[in-house]
Amino acid sequence: MNKVHTMAKSTLLQVASCAVLSSLLLGFPTAASAAEQVAPAKFCSAFVQIEGTLASSVPLVFLPPDVAKEDPAVFDVRQGDRVRLRIINAGSDTAYRFAVSGHALTVTHSDGMPVEPVTVDTIRIGMAERYDVLIDAASPGLFQIGVLPEGKNGFGRALLRYAGVNFAAAPPVDEKPVELDRRLLDYADLRGTFPPKVRAGSNVTRTFNMTLRETDIDVEGLNRDDPIVVSTGDVVRFNIRNESANWHPIHLHGDHFHFANAGRPLKDTAIIRSKDGEMSWEWRADNPGKWMMHCHNLYHHKDGMMRNIIYEDFLGSYLGLPEGMSLDDLCRS
Repeated sequence: MNKVHTMAKSTLLQVASCAVLSSLLLGFPTAASAAEQVAPAKFCSAFVQIEGTLASSVPLVFLPPDVAKEDPAVFDVRQGDRVRLRIINAGSDTAYRFAVSGHALTVTHSDGMPVEPVTVDTIRIGMAERYDVLIDAASPGLFQIGVLPEGKNGFGRALLRYAGVNFAAAPPVDEKPVELDRRLLDYADLRGTFPPKVRAGSNVTRTFNMTLRETDIDVEGLNRDDPIVVSTGDVVRFNIRNESANWHPIHLHGDHFHFANAGRPLKDTAIIRSKDGEMSWEWRADNPGKWMMHCHNLYHHKDGMMRNIIYEDFLGSYLGLPEGMSLDDLCRS
């Protein structure tokens, strides 16, 4: 039996790389009935959660080689609907391309922050990145929703079905949307519309030059274990260069950053391309605490690809100074 859910307020598609999941996904509450409960199952590719009136969080499998290729998730829509898809790559080590056969994607948000709507055929989504996209249900039929792992074999799917269309018209399980090879969203397409935290041309008060080497984040002028230190109110610039053979999705905790480009979207995760890929971020230090930045390839992270970011007010506790002792006291002693 096909897993069929009515399209409600929004659809949250989460792309995962290998996981054991039950009916409670990543801490999301579930209101699924007993009949909807699914026993934990190991799979490699993706799962879907429907938000809205169903409040269901049953894992729905996208074409793992050993599980139910003929039984994809099916999302019902009506002609004339405008449908929002909220897409999250919850995988550990794989980026994906995402497309819906026969439908363009209008990107409205990146990492939860609004951008000027831009219409493309497919998006590339690195680990921990999130995109909101709109599709207009204007062409009745039964369409493949496809995810293609970047640089790896495999393919995952679900189905978008218009009301009244017979499931017998489903496309073959391995039929990839042609949109996967068409216009791909580029970071340069993103133009932020949220009130800027750092305006273009602002005076940068701290600059850190970073080089990604294998699974290290080297910061110019700092030892490997030294924290990146900022002060509240700083305008911080990270210049990041990737000299490794791998691309890295770098994630900043505690804040969003602007790309230092014309569009200046706000994001918290971005792919730094391999072999001399470069990117600059600008962000305002206005969330005091102890944070970090790290590669969201979790195997790279486990290998130590991260840096601590410490506000000066928290350096004492970070360094383990006795209560009441300041850094000035330490320097005088």
